[in-house]
Amino acid sequence: MTMEDRELESWQALWSAEDAGARRAINPARIAAAGRRRLLIRLALDGVVAAVWTAVAVVLIRLRPDPALMLLGSGILAFVAIASAFSIWNSAGVWQPSGSSVRDFVIVSIERRRRDLRAVRFGLWFAAIETALLAAWLVWTRGRSVLPELSQLSGEWLVLPIAVPAAVVGWLLFLGRRARRELDTLESARTQFDED
Repeated sequence: MTMEDRELESWQALWSAEDAGARRAINPARIAAAGRRRLLIRLALDGVVAAVWTAVAVVLIRLRPDPALMLLGSGILAFVAIASAFSIWNSAGVWQPSGSSVRDFVIVSIERRRRDLRAVRFGLWFAAIETALLAAWLVWTRGRSVLPELSQLSGEWLVLPIAVPAAVVGWLLFLGRRARRELDTLESARTQFDED
């Protein structure tokens, strides 16, 4: 059971609670706070990933004064900036519900799932463009001694340029299916709440 499933069950319990004391015991503000915490954790993880890739880019740029490495490092920095800007933009406005009713909590959760689906679409396009540009860079630098250290790596390491993007795409597809399933459940709940 995911956190969203537990949230939905809490809201349904709140909605169906018969007396005011039971409604206060469920505490919808706590549910909203849990959603904000998840958003903060996601943004913090995005920040850590951005910092790691920024460090990689700086190391590549400072490693050798080679135009190919400077282009690669600059490209990484540009991609980090684009991904970070998207992450911040995509999470704006979904920190808390506009009111304190169950319907308000469901609406903000539906918007969060829609934003999750938007992030998955962005991630898939981003991975495709990034992979294409990296492939073009590799073709452009083929035969040049840009990173002689790489030529000493064994064949197992050559799987990484294929395995990493494939793993990223697989993870994004998994997240997309989960967000779609949760969105369907929440929209069904919203319909139920609107009927009551």
